[in-house]
Amino acid sequence: ALLAAALAREAALLRAALLEAALLVAALAREAALLRVVLLKAALFAALLRVALLAAALAREAALLRAALLEAALLVAALAREAALLRVVLLKAALFAALLRVALLAAAL
Repeated sequence: ALLAAALAREAALLRAALLEAALLVAALAREAALLRVVLLKAALFAALLRVALLAAALAREAALLRAALLEAALLVAALAREAALLRVVLLKAALFAALLRVALLAAAL
């Protein structure tokens, strides 16, 4: 009878230990799930940070492109002005040549 009582007590202690182990496993599973959520949130934050950095780089590149296009437009305007001045110079040279021919013809007469 004493042996049976001791066995029953040991069985009860074993069941309590098994229950405690099961509760610990459940708590660990819950902690692991929370850790996975935290890791997923960290990965999402890193991805969003990369997107923000890429957007900033694209905005910088767009600003540089706009500046280059503005510079190109200013150069085209300057070239147009230079071409207009060159046309004036060429017209003056043609007029001078015509006047020279008239003077030579007048001298020949």
